[in-house]
Amino acid sequence: MPDAAQAGAAEAVHISVVVCTYNGGAGLKELIVSVLGQETGGEFTSELLIVDNNSRDQTLAIAQEYARAHPGVVRVHHEAQQGKSYALNAGIRLARGEYCFILDQDERLVDGYLRELYRTLRGHPDAAFVGGRVLPQQGIALPEWLSRDHWSAIAMCDYGDQAFYTDAERNLCLLAGTFRKADVEAVGGYMPALGIRPGWIGSVEDADLYSRLYRSGRRGYYTPQLEVRHDIDGGRLEKSYHRRWHFGHGRYFSLMRDPEFERSGRRFADVPGHVFRQAAASAAGWLGATLTGRTADAFAHELRARFFAGYLYQRVCHPGGGGAAS
Repeated sequence: MPDAAQAGAAEAVHISVVVCTYNGGAGLKELIVSVLGQETGGEFTSELLIVDNNSRDQTLAIAQEYARAHPGVVRVHHEAQQGKSYALNAGIRLARGEYCFILDQDERLVDGYLRELYRTLRGHPDAAFVGGRVLPQQGIALPEWLSRDHWSAIAMCDYGDQAFYTDAERNLCLLAGTFRKADVEAVGGYMPALGIRPGWIGSVEDADLYSRLYRSGRRGYYTPQLEVRHDIDGGRLEKSYHRRWHFGHGRYFSLMRDPEFERSGRRFADVPGHVFRQAAASAAGWLGATLTGRTADAFAHELRARFFAGYLYQRVCHPGGGGAAS
């Protein structure tokens, strides 16, 4: 079937659901069904744009099968440049919607999500993006140690029962976010160096995009009425994964060079002085909690220390931004 980029002129829609996938065949059908099963009530129009990023399994064939069965509603694009940010930028570029809803391949929509999303967007036209809760798929039991403090590593979030605006003063990363396409394009889209790529873990492409949107004066809106379910792989529920994720996250954050974080009166080897202080405090916290048997506190301090270790490793050992991730 023709690539989405070559599909010719087509009518605009209100919402483009953009799914960037790499070897996501195992759960892709369930995701597609959760999107196609959404009721619109005649209030709005939508499309599902699947961007395949060189999958080696049956992902592309599954996507094309649904595109044939739902012409004009499901579209498929193959992005040859490896890296999630390249796929995301391609999806935004090709989207026909005023808004782009970025949905990961391991997420699922609950009934009524798109209708609630559309009403939220129309009710808050001053918001450049909106988002809500991302919770585990029903039936997934989280280990006792995996409190909400550790949710960032498994791409989940819950900011409470009250809706609110988020901006530069309340800088939050609304996972499973829906963005006004024009606003994302205005700030330059996703940065490829900060996105998921082979051998790297803990990416910050979302956090970086939100940061640039905030710095441009734009704001977002959080509402608990929007709820996405996340099908979490069992390996991500192991402490070993979280240890690797936080080290990798530190490396990515080093590459991101967040203006607020980088601000410091003193620098050593291009590292803000406060990083060394915070790294030492985290290591001391881990040691103290370990010696006093406070297991949960010790693990939290350890992850923080691993983040700073990754940051320092990237900044000092790979100052040019390269290097293979561990």
